[in-house]
Amino acid sequence: MIDFEQSSESKMICDAIAGFIKKEVVPEEAALKHIYATNPDGLDLAGIKLPEVLAARNRIFKKSADAGFLSAHMPESVGGGGLNHVDIFFVREEVYRHGLGLNQFVVNMTSRGPNLMLLNVQDSVKDKYLYPIINGDVTTCLALTEADAGSDVPAIRSKAVKDGNHWVLTGTKRFIGNGPYAEFAIVVAYTDKSEVRGHGLTLFVVDLDSPGISKTMIRTTVESGDWCELHFENVRVPEENVIGALHKGYPLLLQWLEGERIDMGGQCIGLCNFMINEAITYAKDRKTFGKSIASRQYIQGYIVDSLTEVYAARMAILATAWKRDRGEKARKEVAMAKILGTETLFRVADRMIQVMGGNGIDKALPIEKIFRLARAMRVYEGTTEIQKITIAKDIGLPES
Repeated sequence: MIDFEQSSESKMICDAIAGFIKKEVVPEEAALKHIYATNPDGLDLAGIKLPEVLAARNRIFKKSADAGFLSAHMPESVGGGGLNHVDIFFVREEVYRHGLGLNQFVVNMTSRGPNLMLLNVQDSVKDKYLYPIINGDVTTCLALTEADAGSDVPAIRSKAVKDGNHWVLTGTKRFIGNGPYAEFAIVVAYTDKSEVRGHGLTLFVVDLDSPGISKTMIRTTVESGDWCELHFENVRVPEENVIGALHKGYPLLLQWLEGERIDMGGQCIGLCNFMINEAITYAKDRKTFGKSIASRQYIQGYIVDSLTEVYAARMAILATAWKRDRGEKARKEVAMAKILGTETLFRVADRMIQVMGGNGIDKALPIEKIFRLARAMRVYEGTTEIQKITIAKDIGLPES
């Protein structure tokens, strides 16, 4: 019997998160209001987060770690909450129903917080990398994507060559979230080239203050100040910094990516709920030709269509999370969930902008920023098109 009801533990965490956002996040955002009034994205001329914004982010990050929210998805054996994918859905949904401000730093995301792949770091470096990230003392990033290798991971060109008790790493990674600020990166590189696609890929933990590393900022539609290129030129990495088994990082990476695609769903649904609530409030208050626009059928249609799509996507994502938590094969369903979550978010954002008119595209108001993120999320963690190819393969359709 399918059962993806929220656990009592997850509900308790969600209630605590709501209180945390009210107590810790809202005051931090109020203190930054004078900056956002003229600089809605909080970036300097180079596209980097302003010092005040970055400091506020780090404070929320650390306080969330201390409260146990940041590592809720990590095993209890390392100080995490031990929540499964179903419960993490509810946690992320709760966080993002408050919008896209500093609240997003309450939970772990790919680009900065405790990454499940770090459970596989060597015992000798766990105190250096695993526990500091769980404690919120440092941040990280995943250095995977390259200019000619996005969703096609085996096409990467970065390589590491053994030299004594070190690996010498060379390559360039693009669109690295949190790259400008992270203390260390999880880097994917070839250590042994094989005819078998993906074999020979190894994951490394690399300190980003190592000699031979440089960064170039990348400005994106999202304008979060989080993206950069990382250049590795003969960077020496100690052999104990290998994550998991040498040459066998690809399966570990794929396993993590599948889980992350599920967990994105809570973020998508939470943001949808936030935007719909904002639009409903606006539509009830806004009057044209003597009537509230909430009485107009077009407006009602946008809102009702969105609620219906969100309901369907929410159920599908939860069912997929439940299946994955049971250890069942869910490759096709994960791809479907990723499509449903991100495509629904984009359509809802587009409709809610239409409901709110000029206020929907005002950078000083929240919907426009979410719309930009929604467009990018159709690309993150494997594009919609790649997910469709995955589904087609899974049901036995021939490759072109």
